[in-house]
Amino acid sequence: IILFLIETGVRAGEFESIRNSDIDLENRILTISKSRALRYKDADMPEEGVEYYFKVTKGRQERQIYLSDFALELVHVMMEQTKSKAPENPFDLLYPSFSKGNKPRTNSSMENTLKDLCNRLEIDRDVRISKTGQKKGCSLHTCRHSYDSIANNAIGSNPIATALSMGHKSINTQNIYTHMTEDARKSIKTASSEILGI
Repeated sequence: IILFLIETGVRAGEFESIRNSDIDLENRILTISKSRALRYKDADMPEEGVEYYFKVTKGRQERQIYLSDFALELVHVMMEQTKSKAPENPFDLLYPSFSKGNKPRTNSSMENTLKDLCNRLEIDRDVRISKTGQKKGCSLHTCRHSYDSIANNAIGSNPIATALSMGHKSINTQNIYTHMTEDARKSIKTASSEILGI
């Protein structure tokens, strides 16, 4: 799941709602049209609890993502695991929760998987509380930032294509998602290298 999120830039909620019918294997296209989210069962009575539901994506428009060789391989692996571990699959999900009766995976269960993986690999998740009281640090959303940063720091990158793949309506959003890498820093053309050839 984590590799797929890094390879495609898909949001965790969008991943939860991917159906097999959203994937065109022949043309290597993944169509993102829905996201899974949490809401109060009754907004006027929060004590009634919460429920999961499917909603339109954050950008309110479906988008298409080209599946790289690796992303396509991950899709095939998930499809095979789903066939063997969730043969019923009533929602036609790409990768349902096998322990929850073929229901969609939850964001919290995937976050726990990332936490366990980071612990095993001794990766510091650097979780801290922001000024607004939000928990910040390595999370599933970090995979989305990684996808964007890698795509935009690559030689010959196309920020407009990346923005479309991410579902951003404004190219300016790339400024939030793209983070400088050491390789990108080294590849910056300076006056001496460009003009003087030094």
